[in-house]
Amino acid sequence: MTPPTVATTPRVSFVVLNWHNEAATCACVQSIERQAGGLATEIIVVDNDSTAASRSALADAPGSLVCLAGNRGFTGGMNAGARKARGEFIALLNNDLRLADDWLQTALTAASDPRVGIVGGRSLSDQAGGTESTLPRIDPRGFSQLLAVDAPRAAVASVDGGHLLVRTATWRELGGFDDDFFAYYEELDLCARALARGWQVIYEPGMRVWHRRGLSSDRVRWRRIFWARRNRTIWLAKHFPANEWRRVVIAATLEYLAQALRGSGGPRGSWRGHVAFRAASLAAAAWVLSHPRWLAAKRRATIAAGQHDSGYRRRLNDLYEPFPFSRAILAVPSRR
Repeated sequence: MTPPTVATTPRVSFVVLNWHNEAATCACVQSIERQAGGLATEIIVVDNDSTAASRSALADAPGSLVCLAGNRGFTGGMNAGARKARGEFIALLNNDLRLADDWLQTALTAASDPRVGIVGGRSLSDQAGGTESTLPRIDPRGFSQLLAVDAPRAAVASVDGGHLLVRTATWRELGGFDDDFFAYYEELDLCARALARGWQVIYEPGMRVWHRRGLSSDRVRWRRIFWARRNRTIWLAKHFPANEWRRVVIAATLEYLAQALRGSGGPRGSWRGHVAFRAASLAAAAWVLSHPRWLAAKRRATIAAGQHDSGYRRRLNDLYEPFPFSRAILAVPSRR
């Protein structure tokens, strides 16, 4: 009797991004290997800004290794790994986290409806105090902040980008992450584009990870502040309504200039009063002021690709309405 054929095509392709933190990456990969369910999976480790030392340290890690000569950021690194993926789903993971053993089974259950394109979950801190983050909130000025709220599984506007399960069909349709973001706000952009194309974004609280956070970004703190502020304006230009996006981008730029002058935005003695924070805010404002045509072109390209929803702001209200923070955060300020 001919033995049954064993399926070799993975159902889930895990992509983990490394940037000179090989020990953390190997620990993350080990947590992937502990996933229950016996599903066909593959592991793809992307070594950003690869060196001989990093390649040697990752040589024995399971799966395939993609080595990039330069640092392509979070977006470029994840896009490079996802291009190698052969699975029905792609799991995109920061390397400074560990997955709960039932992460994959829980994520796939949440994605069982074929209309679901992206699923994200809850992050628990490895640090003292046991802090957690669940849902991002998006306020009327376009700021994103991770909250710690008790929320059920639900359709949402965005999920935490540290650990995502994305349907491969969705990823291919959207073209992956927008490489112009490099790092920060790229997951909000991906989710907004998915919603515009008719996919659902689901928050699943049972998808748990223990996330160190900042293992890489703490080493580039000035750039982190700059990228977050610059990318907020790119995201606003791409997704806010036609009668609103320019006004909100201008307001953001003025806010950055004020922070550069005063170092405001945090308690006395905090990082927000540091000269590098003020310099990063000034650099972000200068970038926006020098790129008005670029931002407008970026918006036009998003619309032309069918990845812009003119009712996105209204959609935010509809999706956030069940959650306790929605009314205070999403109330549109009155105009004079």
